[in-house]
Amino acid sequence: MQFVVIVLLAASLAAKAQGLSLPQALDEAARSNPELTVAAQALEAARKRPIQEATPESPRVDIERMYSPRATVPWTGAEERSWSVTQDLPLPSTLVLRARAARQSAEAAEQRFKAKRLEVAAMARSSYASLWLIQRSLEILEENLGLMRRFSRVAESKYSAGSA
Repeated sequence: MQFVVIVLLAASLAAKAQGLSLPQALDEAARSNPELTVAAQALEAARKRPIQEATPESPRVDIERMYSPRATVPWTGAEERSWSVTQDLPLPSTLVLRARAARQSAEAAEQRFKAKRLEVAAMARSSYASLWLIQRSLEILEENLGLMRRFSRVAESKYSAGSA
């Protein structure tokens, strides 16, 4: 929340001459909020998981050698060598269920992203309203200060004329 307020105040000071509109404040908050960036990255990662979960694991290559003499190269000098290529193939239903769970997780990540975007927009609107209130309070303060200066000059002139 403080980050949004700081961004809005900085943007307001930078755009004081032209004024800061609510859409500009919302765009700036959406662009520069780190929590929203993290949520978007998490959503992107979650969208890629269903394909990964529906794919079987990679094959594995195993090499075994026994009775290898010390003076020779173990690959060629071993009396017993065996090579094997293995791959775990789960049941197709297992892959389908994993992919379905990953899709549901991606949908949950999308909902979290949307909720975070709404939260950031609400904080930006609240900060914009606070900024408007502060600006209006400053305008009223300046106006009151001008009135007090006028009252002070009137009182000084009455005092110097001897009528007060």
